[in-house]
Amino acid sequence: MSNLYYIELGTGLRSIGGLAFAGTENSLNIINCHAMNTPSVQLNTFAEEHFENTILWIPRMAYGRYTSAKIDGVYYGINSYVNTVEVSAYAIKTDTTSLFSAFSTLGSVTIPRTVTYQGVEYTVNRIGPAAFYSWHINDISLPNSIQSIELNAFYNVDNLEHIKFSEGVTSIGRMAFADCSSLQKVMIPNSVKSIDYAAFYGCTALDTLILGAGVEQIGDYAFNSSENLGIVLSFPLIPPVITATVFASAAYNNAKLYAAVSALPAYQAAVGWRNFNHIVNMHTLDEALNAPGGNIHFEESDYSWIVWDDGERLFAMSGNAGVHNSSSTLQTTVKVSEPSILSFDFKAWGESDMYAPNTHYDECVFMVNGTSIFRYGARDNDWETFTYELQPNVTYQLRWYYHKDVSDNGEGDYFALDNIKIAPKTMRGDVNGDDSVNISDLTTLIDLLLGTGSASAAADCNKDGSVNISDVTALIDFLLSGNW
Repeated sequence: MSNLYYIELGTGLRSIGGLAFAGTENSLNIINCHAMNTPSVQLNTFAEEHFENTILWIPRMAYGRYTSAKIDGVYYGINSYVNTVEVSAYAIKTDTTSLFSAFSTLGSVTIPRTVTYQGVEYTVNRIGPAAFYSWHINDISLPNSIQSIELNAFYNVDNLEHIKFSEGVTSIGRMAFADCSSLQKVMIPNSVKSIDYAAFYGCTALDTLILGAGVEQIGDYAFNSSENLGIVLSFPLIPPVITATVFASAAYNNAKLYAAVSALPAYQAAVGWRNFNHIVNMHTLDEALNAPGGNIHFEESDYSWIVWDDGERLFAMSGNAGVHNSSSTLQTTVKVSEPSILSFDFKAWGESDMYAPNTHYDECVFMVNGTSIFRYGARDNDWETFTYELQPNVTYQLRWYYHKDVSDNGEGDYFALDNIKIAPKTMRGDVNGDDSVNISDLTTLIDLLLGTGSASAAADCNKDGSVNISDVTALIDFLLSGNW
């Protein structure tokens, strides 16, 4: 169609495919489009010559919907009819000199929930087709207003290390993250229902995949080339519909698929999922954090904490590794009736400046009622235990979080916690105060009742508020059974 001069597009047009006008770069002079709502286009629907030479006629009332705005280096296609915008591959009318935004190098990108153009505020609700095609960025954060990520949206962003999805996205389109070869961990939010064909194909560095509870369907080849995949956490209680081609054979052979206990039989029987050689029980966050027998309930915000089993211990770890200027927060509220000791095991990794040792770029923080109790940076420790004294009848808001700096990613970038527990300050039955309960405590208790020594809270073995012969009976029962 090298001689095509004029084309007319109808009112019902919704999308135009790639290369639709190929070969008309030097001939197409007029496009008369009657569609009131802007048809979606691909990165290669038009050539640069079209933008320079072709006249686009549109309905007067739809003019605002066909314009694009470049804000902070990102293009937004304006739809003034419904007051929304999509992140666009390029500007159709307002910025033809910077037509191919695909070669931008912004480093880190945060898409806002709203943008303002010519005095009007618009909600950003979609990442359009090929919007970041071949961009050079390390990480990107999406607001909760984004509902869909379209075809090829992040295709070949080969240095993209992290993508932060917010709850709100319901679909991830065909090849949306194909050939993002630097992605190592992907956390799909609970709001996502479908992941389309080859959405993460070519993500060869991917080693951890977390599927939110709302995922219902995953298209063919979505993770097929992720041969290094080692962990798949799948939260849906009903296995998402997949075929055997969704994952690579190496992943089926080597990766651990974690699912809830109640869902294990379904995953073991479902097409595709049953191909995993290792399908295991997914532990809860509370199980990972509590000391054995503990019953503290934990909540999280910002980036989710991840449950890990390293073969030696079950623990939880902050989930914002590699995400610039972010926090991963864990919290709980407790109240005790007697003087008690809070204790927990932790380890962390964070960067420092070799030329300024007191400058900390990454920090693990523990706070009580809004006050920082410790704030460690430049950290690379093995497991150690921290203790904090709690007073009776006081409500304590306990908060742990890992704050990631605004630039470099380190080898670890994490805060790990385990064995969180609260125990009375005075050990029940430890009458002689040697931090253990044994036969010598029975001797000391008998001496106490005979008038030698003074009573302590530990001597009230049956917790009735007094120390007498019944405490001797309670202590003997404990020494024989191990239970109070």
